[in-house]
Amino acid sequence: MRSVHRMYAPLFSFALQRPRSAVLLGAAPVVLALAAAGILGREFMPKLEEGNFWIRAPCPPRSPLEQSARYVGHIRAIRAGLPP
Repeated sequence: MRSVHRMYAPLFSFALQRPRSAVLLGAAPVVLALAAAGILGREFMPKLEEGNFWIRAPCPPRSPLEQSARYVGHIRAIRAGLPP
């Protein structure tokens, strides 16, 4: 307790002598934390592409690649409003 009192007593007397400085020193970490809170976590948020559709149309497992490509073209034409 003596070592804690040795550290605490000068800080306490500083705070009593300069109350504005003590409040500013105490408020500085809070202000920095609030400023950092607006930045933190943004790198983990994906960009939203709200106008896009995710359409999953599974093909039979043994269908050839050319046939699957035709299906995809057909689906895209329907999505674009073109005649298939």
